[in-house]
Amino acid sequence: MAIIIPRLEDLPEEFPVFPLPGALLLPGGQLPLNIFEPRYLAMVEDALGQGRYFGMVQPDRRLAQGETGPGLYRTGCLGRISSFEETDDGRYLIALTGVIRFTIVEETGLRRGYRRVQAGLAGYAADLSPEPLPLPFPGRFCWMRWAAISPRRRWRRTGRRSAR
Repeated sequence: MAIIIPRLEDLPEEFPVFPLPGALLLPGGQLPLNIFEPRYLAMVEDALGQGRYFGMVQPDRRLAQGETGPGLYRTGCLGRISSFEETDDGRYLIALTGVIRFTIVEETGLRRGYRRVQAGLAGYAADLSPEPLPLPFPGRFCWMRWAAISPRRRWRRTGRRSAR
């Protein structure tokens, strides 16, 4: 299956957002979602008809509750519906693939019960690169290898015991 890498100018700057606590979508990642609330069923239907895009963003509990719902963090991730299934009881089971991070410029109000935002994408254009981004700490050290080493061998190598 070919990976679709859109151009920055082809992406929407206004789109629906799904503020879901505890759900994190990153560019290139996949997030399975079980959609059952009527307003978000409407959002998915609208997204399917308009390029299959909507944003995931975390609610910010530090901000005051507004007319449209809880305050939102300013940064989220625009995702594209990459898999879609409708269940017998009317729910949607979707897979959302992260495309690019965004910064919320302003909230544009409600449509069919769900929230929409005007967003800036240009600051995150590197997310669209097909090349993997460089690691922030290049070198020989690999956390995955480190975690795979047993605590006893880790102690022999470093002289420190791991916390249990």
